[in-house]
Amino acid sequence: MLPHPYANLFPTMKGSAFQELVASIRNDGLEQPIVTFEGKILDGRNRAAACANAQVTSTYVKDKGDDPLGFVIRHNLTRKHLTTSQRGLVADKLANLEKGDNQHTGNPTSQATAAEMLNVSVDTVQQAKKLRETGDEELIEAEGQKLLRLWDKTSADGRAFFLRWIGAD
Repeated sequence: MLPHPYANLFPTMKGSAFQELVASIRNDGLEQPIVTFEGKILDGRNRAAACANAQVTSTYVKDKGDDPLGFVIRHNLTRKHLTTSQRGLVADKLANLEKGDNQHTGNPTSQATAAEMLNVSVDTVQQAKKLRETGDEELIEAEGQKLLRLWDKTSADGRAFFLRWIGAD
């Protein structure tokens, strides 16, 4: 099953984090079902891939809410430890969704609205847009990986402070 465009706003797991998820699912099974919307994965792309890798059958449930974008943002901001730069990249992607990517109204999300939804400044979204426009996916990925390595080195108290500071605790 393909991911929904809203799910693709957020980065996928890579490397050791993904391998740990595969091992967890292999050992303990899939503990949280994968959520679908419009026949696509709204939440759980990483779990679906890990299930396939671990040869475990995935469980799916349909989203019953009326705000699929809000659902994705709420679940990913609390679940994933995203830096301001990473949230800026997500906000930029959100501001660039086009009609057909579940923007039924034809009124795309503004940078200001996307910034507010992702708890970043408009300036951060504009910087992310400039980075995206360079087309340098390796640079974007390298920035994300660098930030994840810093996160891994941070103490539990430091992580808790950061999550409180960005309002994701």
